Formats: sequence, structure tokens, C-alpha cells
Amino acid sequence: MAINQPPLPITRLGAAARPAAWRSRALPPGHLLRQVCGTAPDYAAALRLLRKTPIAAVAGHALRPAAPVVAVANHWDGLAHPGAPRWLESHARQQRMTAVLTAGPVPPGFAWLAPSLANPGTHLTAVMRPTTGTLELIAMNGERRVSTVLTIDRPLA
Repeated sequence: MAINQPPLPITRLGAAARPAAWRSRALPPGHLLRQVCGTAPDYAAALRLLRKTPIAAVAGHALRPAAPVVAVANHWDGLAHPGAPRWLESHARQQRMTAVLTAGPVPPGFAWLAPSLANPGTHLTAVMRPTTGTLELIAMNGERRVSTVLTIDRPLA
């Protein structure tokens, strides 16, 4: 499962819409993602939650039933309308992600995790390999690692 939000609009209309999102009683897109991952027992339930739960801001949630995924990256690429990239070093982050992905499969461990992929807003980094049943996690405090790599290897029999 993945989430992505479009670039922030650089128009007055985009700026005027922000207070409405702040006042909304709907879930922020990231909170819906956490809720679905924490409560949905299967693909059908996750899809139902994503379709029926209102969210406070424009976002895309991607859900794929038990099929291999090559990569899900934290960047809105190929968007046809103008906008301002989110957070810091958005273009540098996209270039770094592209370099990692074009080098072949993402290697185990997190040697590839460097600025600008890791930035002051980084708290948790994950590599999910659904075809092998492997999940790797590392806790971050910005660009600094604060844990060892946790690897969960649970392939289906």
C-alpha cells in the first residue's frame, strides 16, 4: 500500500483551500493509511475503507492485492499541472530515488539511504518485498539512524 499527495498549488486558489483542510473533521491521508494498515484484515476490507473514508486533503492511495511491486517512491512524478514540490530538496530526492532504482533491485540494508532521501522529516524507512515476504525497517531521527535494521522474513509456505 502506498500514499502520494500532489505538489502544493502555487495559486491563490490553492492557498485559500488550505484552511478548509485544516478545519476538516475528515482524516488526513496519512492517518487513513495507518488506520487501514492497522485494522484491515484483508485486501477487500482495505479497499472498502479507502473508498468510503473521507479524507481532509487530496491524495492517492495505492493498494495492490498480493502482486509484486517494483517500487513505490515518495515523489509525485509526471504531474501535468504546475505546483510547488513538498518538503525540502524535492528534486534532489527524486534524482536520488531514480539512481537507486535504476541500479537494480534495492539492496538489503540501508546503505542507499542518504540525504536527500533521508531528511529532517524522516522518522521511519521501510523496504517491503512482497514477493519474498520480507520487510526491513529502520528508525530515523531526521538524517540520523537511531536503530539497527529490523528484518522480518515471513514468506508464505
